Amino acid sequence: NSNPLPGILSNSSLLATKNRVYMIGGYNGSSYVNTVYSAPINSDGTIGAWVTETSIPEALGHSDIIVTKNRVYMIGGYNGSSIVNTVYAAVINGDGTLGNWFIGPPLPTAINQNRVVITKNRVYVIGGFTGSVYTSAIYTAPITEYGAIGEWSIHGMLPYSAEGIYTAIIKDRIYVIGGWNGLSHLPNVYYANIDNNGVIGKWITGIFLPKGMSRGETI
Repeated sequence: NSNPLPGILSNSSLLATKNRVYMIGGYNGSSYVNTVYSAPINSDGTIGAWVTETSIPEALGHSDIIVTKNRVYMIGGYNGSSIVNTVYAAVINGDGTLGNWFIGPPLPTAINQNRVVITKNRVYVIGGFTGSVYTSAIYTAPITEYGAIGEWSIHGMLPYSAEGIYTAIIKDRIYVIGGWNGLSHLPNVYYANIDNNGVIGKWITGIFLPKGMSRGETI
């Protein structure tokens, strides 16, 4: 056992950077929350005592989170009543604590259970659930030399529509694995090359998983 969180949480966004680990937003068993907790990562890999950081502007869960240079971004999510297209950002201070949160360029559509990856100085939002449909859309935005995210645009489509997709970047190739399409957990594996300009090429079918998988669930 390590140091417990200050409160019960699920569906939070998890981040580790600057020798600290963060739990951002989530569901406490009765409502979604805007709390942010962080703890130091000790030299032996254990986690120290949790402290409360600056809260995000609204209660959110089911968001994905990324770090660009010295900024952390929380993208999309669910606030307990609706899915949002909001993008929140905070500067990571030199000691690893977070500054005040501010609003970044919004996504073209409200979405949650999406996946976010970074490569080639760009950020990509992949798949997700809009509240009415499971989407195959890929959105992208440039990342400036200072770590700021620019305006979003559509960047092609996945071979299938799903939320809770696993993603991986290996060298100049992006993989999308599994997901939930509203009916079943999927065994899908697809990959595509990313060129020097950050353009994702044609999707190629990989070796499918033995079982469907999404968000850690299997069937």
